[in-house]
Amino acid sequence: MLFRMLHSRMSFAHFQHSPMQHMSMANTGDHIKTELVGSILKTLKFFDLFDFPLTIDEIQGYLYKYKQPLHVKELRGTLDHLVNEGQLVFLKHYFLFPGRESIIETRKAHKFIAEKFWSRTKLNGQYMRCLLSK
Repeated sequence: MLFRMLHSRMSFAHFQHSPMQHMSMANTGDHIKTELVGSILKTLKFFDLFDFPLTIDEIQGYLYKYKQPLHVKELRGTLDHLVNEGQLVFLKHYFLFPGRESIIETRKAHKFIAEKFWSRTKLNGQYMRCLLSK
């Protein structure tokens, strides 16, 4: 799915569902779990130290000290709430802190460099295997 962000403060849910399909957690009477909010913010703060914004899947995979079962809709609703409150920004499929939008390009540059070195490493490994097999 390809989405284009028109504005960095737009709701994440806006890009995942039509307005009729999505109701924010506040509208359904559900409450935002403060423990989940804390875990999300701590997770993002840690990765922010390394200029590494996270996607929703990465947040769910790396979520810090949250042991309760978590449905992706609950995570999405909580992230949407944090974006609407101005605590987070959703931009180019990444969640990050306001004012840190430039780290998206940093992450992309690091990924490019890592892929370049990884392909060289694989090639060197194949070369070494050929030498050792003789």
